[in-house]
Formats: sequence, C-alpha cells, structure tokens
Amino acid sequence: MIRESFKKNDNKGKDVFRLSIIFLLAIATSIDALAIGITFSMLNVSIFYPAIIIGIITFIVALLGAFIGKKMAHFFENRLKFLGGAILILIGLKVLLERLIKE
Repeated sequence: MIRESFKKNDNKGKDVFRLSIIFLLAIATSIDALAIGITFSMLNVSIFYPAIIIGIITFIVALLGAFIGKKMAHFFENRLKFLGGAILILIGLKVLLERLIKE
C-alpha cells in the first residue's frame, strides 16, 4: 500500500467493483466471520441476536465508508493509502513484538 501511494492514480475508467474483486473481498470477510462463529460456538451462546447486530452495524459502517470515500477521495488521494499501509505495518510489528516478548 505504501509503494502504491507514491504511484500516479490511474484508476480512472477502471471498474473497481468487478465480480472478481468483490468475490475476493467477500472471502476475506467470510474468514473473519468464520473465526467469530467458531468463538461463539465454543462459548455455547445464542448467535441469533449477535449475528443480527453485527450484520446491521457492518452494513451501516460499510455504507458510510463507501459514501465518505467517494466524496472525500479527491481530497486525500494517495495519502490514505500511505496511512493505511503504515497502520498495517505498525499493527504487524505490535503483534510480532508481543509474541517475541511472551516467549
């Protein structure tokens, strides 16, 4: 992401909502949902109400993110890609350091 943030934005005219991209994002989201589902099953709790709440909140946040992203993209352009990449690196370093310190 950091490397891409320095490239010229050439997404104009590209269909970023192609079925293949949406399918890959759906798989990534489903893996996360699978982990939550396994956790709920181990706790022996009802999943009905948490699933409804999680679904509604996820829908609202995704909708807001898409709306805000469409309106604000031209203000921030590639700076948000850089920031996102930097945050992912920091999270990875935090997890790595926590694992190294525990052992």
